[in-house]
Amino acid sequence: MQDKSASQHPAIQRTGRPKRRRWLLLLVLFLIAAGAVVLVASIKGNAGAGTTSGGTFTARRDNLVITVSEGGSIRAHKSIEYRCEVESRGAQITILSIVPSGAYISQKDVEEGMVLVKLDSSSLEDQLIQEKRGLAVAGLRSSKCQGCQMTNSGTTIRAAAEGKIVRCDSCGRILCPL
Repeated sequence: MQDKSASQHPAIQRTGRPKRRRWLLLLVLFLIAAGAVVLVASIKGNAGAGTTSGGTFTARRDNLVITVSEGGSIRAHKSIEYRCEVESRGAQITILSIVPSGAYISQKDVEEGMVLVKLDSSSLEDQLIQEKRGLAVAGLRSSKCQGCQMTNSGTTIRAAAEGKIVRCDSCGRILCPL
């Protein structure tokens, strides 16, 4: 009889159902948490696809393709501008030779007098002869031009001593060592 009265009693009947609901709720929460852990682990695993380990990637040799989508101009941060110091005096000057574009010219090259541009000086020589009234040649004695009596640079003196055709740094006459 006690079984009958216990089954009919409302307080006893309800106590079994909340425990089942709690267990069922805990089971659903556990399954959701486990699913979330599996999902996060699979996302992290796919993020390193093609990697060796620990988020590092395997390097491979290939062409580097760069696409520039902006317009503009490029200027050198440091540049040196060379200006021609030859006076044209109204005559056309023809370039006979010039260093190749992009050639590296060091300070040592400049100090040693490297020729960057070779000009055709025939028209200038003709003009010089006319201007100097036929006296386009002068002697060079102890670094002085005998035409204008001005002292010339060491480079000019050395070149004249080597037998090269040189001009006075001041008046432009062709110098002949005496």
